[in-house]
Amino acid sequence: MKNRQATNVPQMLTMATIGFCRIKFFLIFLIAAIFCGCSAGSGPIAIPDTSASPALTLIWSDEFNGTALDTSKWNYETGYGSDGWGNDEWQLYTNSNDNIKVENGNLVVTVRCASGNCGKRDGSVTSGRINTKGKFYTKYGRIQARIKIPGGKGTWPAFWMLGNNISTVGWPKCGEIDIMESTKYDSADKTTHTSVHWYDQTVVNGAEKGWTYSTGSKTFGESLSNNYHIYEVDWNADRIIGKIDGVTYFTRLIDPAVMEELLQNFYLLFNVAVGGNLAEAPTSSGATWPQSMYVDWVRVYGAVPFTPPSTSVAGLYSETKSEPAIPYARIINSADWSGDSAIPNETSRAVTPKEGTYVLSAQFINDLGKGWNGIFFDFGAKTTGSVFDSVSIADYGSLYFSINSSAFANFKDIKIEFKDAANSVGSVMLSSLTPSVSGSWSSYQIPLKSISSADISKLAFLGFINPVNASGTVIPGTLYFDDIYFGACTVTPTVTFAASSFAANASGATVTLSDPCAGTVTKPVIVSNGTDSISVNVPLNASGVGGAVLNFGSTNDGSDTISVSAGNTLTASYTNSTASVISGSATITAATAVLVAGDKNPKDGFIYLYATNPATVIDLVGGVDYTIINDWGTGSAYNLAYTGDSTYSPVISVAPGSGWGVSASVLAYPGFAGGFAATYSTLHFKYKGGTQVNVKFSDSGSPEVARENTYLTGNATALSGGWYQFAITMADFPNLTTYKEFALFSTGNLTPIYITDIYFN
Repeated sequence: MKNRQATNVPQMLTMATIGFCRIKFFLIFLIAAIFCGCSAGSGPIAIPDTSASPALTLIWSDEFNGTALDTSKWNYETGYGSDGWGNDEWQLYTNSNDNIKVENGNLVVTVRCASGNCGKRDGSVTSGRINTKGKFYTKYGRIQARIKIPGGKGTWPAFWMLGNNISTVGWPKCGEIDIMESTKYDSADKTTHTSVHWYDQTVVNGAEKGWTYSTGSKTFGESLSNNYHIYEVDWNADRIIGKIDGVTYFTRLIDPAVMEELLQNFYLLFNVAVGGNLAEAPTSSGATWPQSMYVDWVRVYGAVPFTPPSTSVAGLYSETKSEPAIPYARIINSADWSGDSAIPNETSRAVTPKEGTYVLSAQFINDLGKGWNGIFFDFGAKTTGSVFDSVSIADYGSLYFSINSSAFANFKDIKIEFKDAANSVGSVMLSSLTPSVSGSWSSYQIPLKSISSADISKLAFLGFINPVNASGTVIPGTLYFDDIYFGACTVTPTVTFAASSFAANASGATVTLSDPCAGTVTKPVIVSNGTDSISVNVPLNASGVGGAVLNFGSTNDGSDTISVSAGNTLTASYTNSTASVISGSATITAATAVLVAGDKNPKDGFIYLYATNPATVIDLVGGVDYTIINDWGTGSAYNLAYTGDSTYSPVISVAPGSGWGVSASVLAYPGFAGGFAATYSTLHFKYKGGTQVNVKFSDSGSPEVARENTYLTGNATALSGGWYQFAITMADFPNLTTYKEFALFSTGNLTPIYITDIYFN
């Protein structure tokens, strides 16, 4: 099963990545693989296994002998994914008993098209998808399941695995192992496929740069839906072997130089997709509904019993959580990197510990005038060129730590920085976290999926840097740290509407989802009016927060529209990774005149400051001329009607100036009344010209009121022509009732940035 656009590309061996001395062996292997991949007879040609698995024991299984899915082992995945899970699939995945149930000793995954009128991603076709992410994964072993697949046309059943770091590195860098797939190619439900997918930057496979794969299949004379069969892979550090009923039909040797994705932890998935790139349309002749996949059992055999660290704890600086522990080589003083000093003491007794006997003290000293200082846990003593030694913390959900600032006068904030082996950095400000307080100790949790710009599977340094006062000035003082460890992410998600009630004639509402444990992904929220239900996809930013517009009108799942009338209660429901359902609600009141402050078109739901479309109503003009832009002293040069872009025209172009001592392009909107942004839930704009954009709100007079956040284009929605669509949740900015101005800007760029379609809703 694939989370991307898949095509029917013949099996290839990428010889450019294989040493010359191996080429002859691989040619022999390829000939053997071709023969066995096309076999329809009594058995394939045997491929010698030169590195057989060691003696294995059963380490995990589900026999499906209960009456409901065991959610201590499995997660539901729901919704339409991203454009049909990257494959243009038709089905809506649900957690309904109609689509996923345990019955008569089987997991039953059923595809339904209840109306008989099957449409693409309109809610008419439903199915099920489950995984073990965060609950079980394995590195190597023999992974088996006894399955009876659905028959006929239109379905695409799969038993497969994905790399556990997919949320950090994405696909295909996470790797994929398909144990069983039955697609429309070859002989459809008479054929089983095993495939492996990985990332090789030297490969260009159409639009999927870097994606490469190897696949094999076995075809039978009758449909595999007629009986149960045992599908399996036998996997170790040298090779992956695919089998059906004990008969080998696929082998792929693992070249660690280019296939390191296949040498890590993977989690399990079952699903039945419908239509899309690798199944016929469900409207094809011969497609009948419902269709079910039956899984009698799934078993994983490995060398040792296994408990996933994502549900356990590993200490870093902790006396009570020392087994197991994440090893570090030393704690570095920032003066080692030509910064100001920050002197660490790992055995301080200056304050009462949070736990144990000692605390870690850090004395931050502004002695060199460098303007930054900090302490860093160094996870590797060696450096090769610009690459550092590292450890993986990808198996854990959150970083936990406690801080005592009782000896640090005027302390307000500090940055927690994650730096990976390739020097990429992700960071979190302490002020963005909510602590639990006990005496002088404040304890914090950072969901690791919020660290999207650093590879936490290769963490080289963890730093606590740049303590500042309320004005944002780096200041000296001493902080104490204790009970630093990694564990499961336990932040409770929330799902809310922008208001507690909406008039029946309103154009729509915004649904906001906060799930810091999820990170940068798109998650489905089910919205119900009591009669109809639709699935609304909510894109989350690196902090796990995002919003989506829900339209009011005739119910249409494809356009995120739901009907409302006075007296209705709207309910938004979200199922998190532990299968807990979180909900929020709003009431629908009688039709009334709806007017948001400054909105010249009260029924459009949007407050525009700039738009490419000349027909768009430009709002918020009371007393302010919004063709006058402030550059905040940078010397930025503007063209408010730039027509040189091939995608959008006109747009705003902002050429950089050097007034800040660094190249900076600033587009600032001043002159609002205090609290102008308080009634809005989301700021939207299109952006082009760099890998990140800064958004800042302030009251123009008090620095402690200002809030500046950096947003990466990698976390925005990619448009054509190098443009990105940003949807910034106003909850990211804590003083909405005070702000009088805001700005969009970028620093360090030598070329202009471009902006259009700026609006609030």
